[in-house]
Amino acid sequence: MTSLKKTLIGSVLAAAVAGGGIGWGVTAAASSENQGHSAMNGGMSMMDGPQGGPMGEFSDDQPFDLQFIDQMTMHHQGALMSTEMMIADSDRPELRDLAAAIETSQTSQIEQMQTWRSEWYGDRPLSAGGMDSAQMEQMMSGEAMSGMPDMMGEAGEDMYLQMMIVHHQMGVDMAETAVARSERPEIRQLAQDIADEQSAQILLMRSYLAER
Repeated sequence: MTSLKKTLIGSVLAAAVAGGGIGWGVTAAASSENQGHSAMNGGMSMMDGPQGGPMGEFSDDQPFDLQFIDQMTMHHQGALMSTEMMIADSDRPELRDLAAAIETSQTSQIEQMQTWRSEWYGDRPLSAGGMDSAQMEQMMSGEAMSGMPDMMGEAGEDMYLQMMIVHHQMGVDMAETAVARSERPEIRQLAQDIADEQSAQILLMRSYLAER
């Protein structure tokens, strides 16, 4: 792999984790160097919030709770895929434990949110731009991942921690907004749980970086 392509993979993965999900970053990494730059410029639209705005912004045109469910589900999916790819098989047991904790809690939270979405909103379309879970999983398969082993090791793990801290802070901010704005006690409680959990994990990840 050329140094330019390796750098591109690192850049788009970092931005993907920070921006909410991994799918658009993998698209860029799988392309040639020239195509990758183009994909990186356009790919952030896959992680848009309402009406093309950034994730974490909420429109007055749709129910707040629907938007929160859709955006937090997408946000969790990005974390799960990034975590599985970058630290689930780490040599560091504390990172494997972190990966397991993220997978367990966020998978459960996605399932709960999707149950509520079905009960409360039926088959309404997604309220935010982005890919559904099937599309994201497809992006993670095949040749798109062929260069990823070169990104593993200490450098890749440190990049994951740095970017996941940013990603988690976005989740905390979204959750705190839901605590203040949601009309449903179920959403407010879930949002508080997310804020507490991800705030604690931010402190943990910062401690892991400090140990290097």
